[in-house]
Parts: sequence; structure tokens; C-alpha cells
Amino acid sequence: MGQTSSSDGDSSAIEEPAVKISPELGQKIALDYQNEELNNVWKGVQVSILDRRNQRDNAIKSDMAQQQLVDEQQRQLMAARHKQLDDRIAVLQSQFHDQMLEIEHGTKVFWEDLDTQVKEKNLPCLGPRAHW
Repeated sequence: MGQTSSSDGDSSAIEEPAVKISPELGQKIALDYQNEELNNVWKGVQVSILDRRNQRDNAIKSDMAQQQLVDEQQRQLMAARHKQLDDRIAVLQSQFHDQMLEIEHGTKVFWEDLDTQVKEKNLPCLGPRAHW
């Protein structure tokens, strides 16, 4: 009739913990556990934020690289167009210069022919009456 031991198999008896802690220490442990859980959740949020930032950065880098390719293609296209225009200007300037030389030569020949015709012809107004 006395005391019961846990080895008797009585499962209804509540055993006292072997180590007792003060209520303040229990609250501190619970608070630390809650803080650790909050920290773990916050770390998860930070990781998520950093992952999204890295994805945005990678997308921006990819877009920038693609835009640089497009810009380079445009530069090459514009360079080809400028070369065509420069070549066309050179051809037109050469044709203009050739035509100017032809016109100058034609006018020189015209004036020489006109002078020759005037010198060869005796015009009536330059006859004996002109010397009176």
C-alpha cells in the first residue's frame, strides 16, 4: 500500500520531469523558439526577394544583350546605306565635273569659232564708211 513506482506499469500516473526549470527560463526558451521561427521565415522571404531580384537582373542583362545585337545590326545597316550614298555622291560629282569640263570646252570652241568667223568675214559696217 504505499508508493507506486513507474515500473509497475501504471500509465495513469504523471511523471515529474527530472529537471525543473523556472517559468522565466521557460518563457525565454519559448520566445527564443518563436524568434528562431520568425528568423527562419524572414530568411525565406529574403531568399525569395533575392531570387526575384536575380531573375530580374538576368532578364535585364539578357534584354540589354539582345538590344546591343539589334543596335549593332542597325549600325551595320546604316553604315552600308551611308557607303551607298557616298558612292552615289562620288559618281554624281564625277559626272558633274565631266559635264562642266565638256561645257567649258564647248564654250571655248564656240568662242574660238565665233572669233574666227568674225575675223574671216568683212562685215559691211566695218568697211570704208566706218573710218570717216
